Parts: sequence; C-alpha cells; structure tokens
Amino acid sequence: KSGSGNRRPRTYAEYLRSRRMKRRWIRKDDEDDERNDVKLQQRPPKRIHIPNLGAVGKTVSISQEALQNKVWKITDAYASPCQEDPNVAIGRTVFDKICQMEMEEVLPNKNNKATALLVDTSLHIRGVPTKYYAKRDADNWKITYGDAGFSTRVEYRTKAPSLFGWDVEHCLGLERHDACIRPSSVHLLMPHQRISMIKGFRDILWRKDEFCRTTGEILDGFGPSKFIIPCFVLPQDTNAFHKDFHARPGSNYMVKPMDRGEGHGLYVAHTLEDIEQSKNKYIKDNARIVQPFMENPLLINNRKFDMRTYVLVTSISPLRVYMYNEGLVRFAASNYSANSTRTGAKDQYLTNTSVGKLHALLKDLVWTFEQLWAYMDTEMGVSSRGVLQEIHAAIISVLLMGEARFHKYFRDSLNGDDCGNCFQLLGVDVILDDTLQPKIIEINGLPSQQLTQDQGDKLNLKDSYTLRKLHLAHDIVAIMFKPDSVADELSAQMEAAGIGLKPGMGCTARHEYCIDREILRKLMRMYREERGRGDFERIFPTTKPLDEEIDALAYYMHGKVQQEAGTDTVVRTSYGLQTIVQHLRGNASL
Repeated sequence: KSGSGNRRPRTYAEYLRSRRMKRRWIRKDDEDDERNDVKLQQRPPKRIHIPNLGAVGKTVSISQEALQNKVWKITDAYASPCQEDPNVAIGRTVFDKICQMEMEEVLPNKNNKATALLVDTSLHIRGVPTKYYAKRDADNWKITYGDAGFSTRVEYRTKAPSLFGWDVEHCLGLERHDACIRPSSVHLLMPHQRISMIKGFRDILWRKDEFCRTTGEILDGFGPSKFIIPCFVLPQDTNAFHKDFHARPGSNYMVKPMDRGEGHGLYVAHTLEDIEQSKNKYIKDNARIVQPFMENPLLINNRKFDMRTYVLVTSISPLRVYMYNEGLVRFAASNYSANSTRTGAKDQYLTNTSVGKLHALLKDLVWTFEQLWAYMDTEMGVSSRGVLQEIHAAIISVLLMGEARFHKYFRDSLNGDDCGNCFQLLGVDVILDDTLQPKIIEINGLPSQQLTQDQGDKLNLKDSYTLRKLHLAHDIVAIMFKPDSVADELSAQMEAAGIGLKPGMGCTARHEYCIDREILRKLMRMYREERGRGDFERIFPTTKPLDEEIDALAYYMHGKVQQEAGTDTVVRTSYGLQTIVQHLRGNASL
C-alpha cells in the first residue's frame, strides 16, 4: 500500500522504532482507560436519607476502657474449691466429678503461656499461599488471644497440623482438604483443647445447596415453618419446584448461583424459562438455587433491609448456642419498588453492602442493632424485645434442623465423637416481613472479623467499627476459656432439682432424672460459659418457655435422631438437654 504510515519498515532500526511507538500508543490507551476508571470510582456516591438514631435509647459502651474491663488472663488464679478437698481425687460425689472435669480442662501454662494456633487455609497458587483470610482476620484474633495471655502463631496450611503444640486452633478460612483437623483426629483431642470449626458444618448448613437440602428434608416431614423460606436446588429438585411454582401463580423467584456470595450472579425472575435456563457470568449451566422472593419485606424509609446476626455455637450436638447483642442492619441503596425485580434495579432489592456501596456511601447503608431497636420502640411503636425473641426462635429452628445430619456425620466420620471440643462463630442473615416475622436467608460459617471496614485501611483502635469487632472477639474467647469454677453452684442446683448422676453415683428413686458423665460435662461447660458470656445471650437451651414451633421441632428431631441411631445406642439430643435445663430454671444465673 502507498503512504509512509502503511509501508513495512525497511530496516531493523526502523522496525524497533515502530514497535516502541506501538507500545506507547497501547500504554496511552491503557492509561486513559485506568484514569477514567479512577474518575468513576472517585465520583461521590449519591447520599440517601436514613435517619441516624445512634443517640436514641440505651447506649452500648464500646470504648477502649470498656474493652479493657473485659480483659482477663488465663494465668489468673483458678479459684476452684476443688483443689482444697482431698476427696475430689476419689470422686465420690457429683461435686467431686465436676471438680475432676474442671481440672481436666484447665489450660496448661508452659512458661505461663497457652498457645493459640491460627491456621490460614486460603488457596495456594503454585505452592504460594494467598493469605487472604490471615490478612482479613488475623489481626483481631492476635490482639484478642494476646490480651488473654495466649502466645499466638500463624500457619498457612493445606494439610492438618499435628495435635500437639497448641491449646486452641483457630481456623482462618474454609474447611479445605481438612486443613484444620482431620475428621479421624477429632476424638483424640485433649479435654482442654478447642478448635474453632465444627466438622461437617460446611456440608450441612453453610453451603447454599446443602442449606436447602437440610431444611427441605425436615420441612417435608415436619411441615412448613414460619421461619424458613423454601428453597430448591435445580435440577435435582425440579419436580418439587414446579409444584411450588404452580401453587404461586405470578410470583417472583430469587435465583442464586451455587457457590457465590456478595450478590454475584443473583437475579429475580417470574417465568419458568428465565428461572431454569437464564445464564450469566456466575451461572453457566442449569445448576442453581431457587426460592420464592419475599414480596412484602419490612421497609424503613421505603428501603429494604436485612440483619447480620453473630451467633456462637459452642456445641452442635446437643445444641448450645449464643447470640451477640449487636450486629449489622444492612440497607438497600435505593427505594424499594415491587417493580424493581422486573426492571433489574438490584440496588433496590439487594442489601449486600458490596452492591450498595457502588451506589451510596457505606456509612449511609448500615445501622447497628441498637439503632434498629430504638427505631422500632420509638418510631414504629412495637416491642423490639418481642421481635428479638422471634429472631432467636428462627436461629434455633434452622440449627435444630441440622441435628439428624450432624449425628449421622459424627457417627460415620468422627468415630462417634460429637465434636464436643469444637465451636464456631456464624453470621446468620435474617430478614423481616411487614408483619415482623423473621425469616432465615442463609448462614455464613466464616463471617469477617476484619478490624477495618475496607481491607488495607489503616488500623485505628479508637474507631467504633474496630472496637465492636474487638468486643465480639474478646467475648468469644472469654466464653470458651475464662477460668472459673462452677462445681459448688452446679452440684447444689442438681441436688435441689432432683437430678442425679449414673451409674453408681447414688442416683436413687428420689431423683427425677439420672444423667451420665457426658451430659454432666455439657452442663458444667454451659455454666462456665454463662460466667464469661459478656454481651452474648444464650438462646438454647433456655429456661424460658420455648416457641411452640421450636418445642415441636426439637421433639421431632429427637425422635428422628433416635430412630436413625437405633435402640441400642445412647443418643444425647438437644431436646434431652433442654428438658434437663428446664428443671434447673430456678437458678437465676441461668
């Protein structure tokens, strides 16, 4: 072709000059694109009006001074009357047995230090760990365990560490390849050792598809629940979904990818074709989660919201569960409209902060629970405590629904061990409808404990967000490890309630209940947890009357577990523990 701009270079030097020019043009185009992206990101988001009610109602103290008041040391004197009684070693009474258990669980103090091992199970790329979870959460747990007198170290693993050399293993990351602990090793843990991951939880209630499977199996036998929105895993549940679809003519359905969070790939549809066949970047085949879309959510200032609750499970079998008194209320960025689901305006019906912060300032999208309760009490004229009790019941219901599957998993994979040394912090997402009925959305088995709102931000220990996360972590460590003796209290309460110990421990006809050593250990741990619970509230087992549906569900799960275990197997169920605790309800400390 004619023209100097299109002719081929005649010499090698001319060729190199043309290559340099081409690289400059490409680099300039890339820089222009990046500069435009930066300008777009720096564009101030629109402000939205949600009233700030932080000063309304009782103020929760989140100061540094309040945090220091929570600090205790594992090296503190273990004030146990057990050490003063020579009969303890003989173990002739219930008091003696409780003392023996307490002494078994005292943390060893080698060089005045117990060890907290933080295990990051993030993906390894070409043999190099990404360290994603350590970068996110490790600072919080280092500070918290350090304040309690633990020595801490972080390891990046794809295989489980040895059972020796640590007293608590805190899992930072997903339960990949048993990188925290092998199932066959759980029953080998010493009484004082703890691990912050309940084995099997990811495959029973954490993954979206398994959550649907677990709740669906129970709802099929037990009946509908006011706390659960039915969900279906396609294509396996196609027949059940079609039945539900035809029973709700004209209704919208939420469609989610199988294994993504933060609103990625989620969409709302109302035709069978769109629900079952539409695809996007995150849904590339017919595998998907489908559930009816809540058409009547409770709105505040015309905006939809949901609630991230922090739930600590100290035993899954039988259930012991605590809910933190603070959490996050997450608002959608725009006014809610029933038509928004058809126009695709996700910022109107999705409350994920990862979606909302693209449209509004993060501080305008989040409330604390304290602000929500104040708004309900003062602006809506409803009892926030009543709403909270219903949320407690909703959380209990979904955890109870997993009981039968946990028993089966423990029997098949853990040599029958009930993972009694395991605990786990959960992020349970709840939404309220316009009748104030709570519904469980999903469970996150690894909620972020990052000390800054955005990863990479400078750490400020005076920031309220940071202090709230530190308060939460300190209360968790206190519940699990704070040294305190309950032998006097528990033995006296058992005697007053007519509860004896078997076998061969003087359980007679005057005792209404005779419990074994393992149930006694669980009661002892529950009493000790109560001493260190801080701002957590135990919601199960409880001395308060249970919601009728929860009472019926606990009994149903008790029967289901007993049936699967067989008549020759001793099974300790949540219903059984709740029955025992009800007989101890005269104790004000419970």
